Amino acid sequence: MAQKLFLKSFGCQMNGRDAERITGLMRREGYETTEILEEADLVVVHTCSIRQKAEEKAYGLLGRTRALRKSKPDLQVAIGGCVAQQQGAELLERNLTLDVVFGTHQIRQLPELLDEARRLRRPIVQTDYDYDPDRLEGPLFWESTADGSAAPTSALVTVQEGCNKSCTYCVVPRTKGAELCRPSGAVLNEVRRLVERGIREIVLIGQTVNSYGKDDSADITFPDLLRRCSEVEGVGRIR
Repeated sequence: MAQKLFLKSFGCQMNGRDAERITGLMRREGYETTEILEEADLVVVHTCSIRQKAEEKAYGLLGRTRALRKSKPDLQVAIGGCVAQQQGAELLERNLTLDVVFGTHQIRQLPELLDEARRLRRPIVQTDYDYDPDRLEGPLFWESTADGSAAPTSALVTVQEGCNKSCTYCVVPRTKGAELCRPSGAVLNEVRRLVERGIREIVLIGQTVNSYGKDDSADITFPDLLRRCSEVEGVGRIR
């Protein structure tokens, strides 16, 4: 019988996109998804630190897993996203029952971190920024590996992550890191694959999406990227 994943994501479109990546990764590991917490063998809470309410909801959900462990001692619980990136090991001091704390750059490592926590029988915390150049082309970093979308004709495509601004009210530079643009060829390849699946609306997303192409991490400008996406046969709308 396949193990079951319960995933709850809070926050922005980028977090929704990351939730798709987590789902796809764990499906590759043999997990099925469930919307019933009590059925889960793995609970992943993907957090947002922009609003206090979102943090409180995440902590409330994690609190429910403590009682669930009494009937399911093999249950694994992981927390990721911006709260995990900000607080790291401090989360283990909140009387939460956690197996893995993973940062915003560790999504693709989640299966390995869960295996390590199970093997060592102790919590694993990994929140170091990963700027491995190989990840720029890696589908496990940029692309969704989910089988489908809530909107069957629309899809999110990540073109950029991070922010170089230092606004006093914003945590994004501290949780997502510096701006990093995805190569245009990889973006266009994903758009073509999505169109082949029947997608007609492409939504380009990033923390500061209109910064695309303003530094050396991109090979073309943002207007050029928009034009090239619009030239892909089958694309009906770009947002």
